[in-house]
Amino acid sequence: MNIEQIHTIQGATECLLFFNGWGMDTNAIQHITNRNYDIFACNNYTDLTVDFSIIENYSKVHIVAWSMGVWACMNVQSKLPKTIASSIAINGTELPMHDTMGIPSTIFKGTIEAWNDNTRTKFNIRMCGSREEWIQYKPYMSKRISTEQKEELEEIHSHILLNKNSTPFNWTSVVIGERDLIFTAENQKNYWQSHIKRFILPIPHYPFGNITTWDEILNWAK
Repeated sequence: MNIEQIHTIQGATECLLFFNGWGMDTNAIQHITNRNYDIFACNNYTDLTVDFSIIENYSKVHIVAWSMGVWACMNVQSKLPKTIASSIAINGTELPMHDTMGIPSTIFKGTIEAWNDNTRTKFNIRMCGSREEWIQYKPYMSKRISTEQKEELEEIHSHILLNKNSTPFNWTSVVIGERDLIFTAENQKNYWQSHIKRFILPIPHYPFGNITTWDEILNWAK
């Protein structure tokens, strides 16, 4: 797992730690502005080894996890600092390969087997909700190469099969996209059915297209 600082505020005492989706890079959040936090992003879950010492001196850490980042955050929670002030799971579950609470196993495996530049484009269109939205959000799509993305998903799949009893993370709130075509809203609702703070919004799987500030996202945890 890679962690990188993507925005620095002079004198910031709080930081935001973003867990990205599978196959993505920081293009996904490049347009989101910030005035209050140092921003760190985690990408690439081919290997879940990570060192969070870079954020251990902040008085508060806010976590935003999207899609496969929800699962990734759960798997590295023991390494996180103890100063977590809020945590938001967006359009993902902690059972990413599951027929009723994640991505159905046949679709998950089929995505791995068929992944190439052409299927990647089709996936991105579904992720954005429509071809029109995909055209609008193209600058936010990943620049990583397809073979690297496929390797990452293969490793995620292997990790899921080997680690079926992971401890759930204590999320402050959960956001479910009604228009999500990757993690369907029905399956997300099934997984998060008992969560106290659950927000159901009319957004596609890629949720950041119309988001302009990180505070808009953090408000979902209040």
